[in-house]
Amino acid sequence: RMREFVFEEMAPAAFDSFNAGHPQGNFQQTTRMAEVRRRSGTEVSCYGVRERGTLVAATSLEIHRGGLSTFAEVHDGPLCDLHDGELVAHQIHDI
Repeated sequence: RMREFVFEEMAPAAFDSFNAGHPQGNFQQTTRMAEVRRRSGTEVSCYGVRERGTLVAATSLEIHRGGLSTFAEVHDGPLCDLHDGELVAHQIHDI
C-alpha cells in the first residue's frame, strides 16, 4: 500500500512546537531565526508534511530569487526521519 503525504505551509506556532519536540530540533529551524532572516531581506517560509493527519516533517526554507534562478536553502534541517526513504523522496518532489 502506498503511503500518502500532504505538503503544507505551516503556522508559526505549529512549526516551533514541532521543532521543539523533534530530536533534530535546533535554533536555526525556529520562527525567531526566520524573522532575523526576513529583517535582512530574505524570503522565508515554513512547511510541513503530514501523513494521515500527523505531522512527520517540517522545515524552514530560505528562498533566494535572482536573475534566471530561484533556489531554497535549509539551515540544519529538514526535521524528519532521514532514513525514511519514501518521506524524503516525497519532500524532494513536492518542494
